Amino acid sequence: MKKITFPDISFNISLLRLFIFSTVIFILNVQEQVSATEHEGSGPAVYELTPAHIEALTGDNTAPEGNYSFVEEGGVMVAKEMEWSNGSWVVLAGTSPMNLTSAYPSMTEVEDYMATNGIPQNHGGQGSGPAVYELTPAHIEALTGDN
Repeated sequence: MKKITFPDISFNISLLRLFIFSTVIFILNVQEQVSATEHEGSGPAVYELTPAHIEALTGDNTAPEGNYSFVEEGGVMVAKEMEWSNGSWVVLAGTSPMNLTSAYPSMTEVEDYMATNGIPQNHGGQGSGPAVYELTPAHIEALTGDN
């Protein structure tokens, strides 16, 4: 007579649980990435800038630090000071657009400046609180001397 054996059921259940857990985590990550992408695509691109950045872009050494958006108006790129209000970015009341210098004739040059200087877009008004920096492991090691 031939003996029939079944694989260890507890092992198979563990694999099944691992598969389900991994699938759920994957789905949650995909949903989070889609949500972030949808948020990034809505509204103007806004950057939190220091007075030095504003001066480099506009030539104006009196502009305050803050959140700025860049748009083309009448064939000229301008910076607009923005504020986070009721869940979206709006132009700060009482401010006027500032013309950018001729070094920034389009959004391409503005985005290149932001990328070169490591300035990420400000999504969701975090500029109203303490400064938050996106640091790479190399930045952390350079700042702390620890890896």
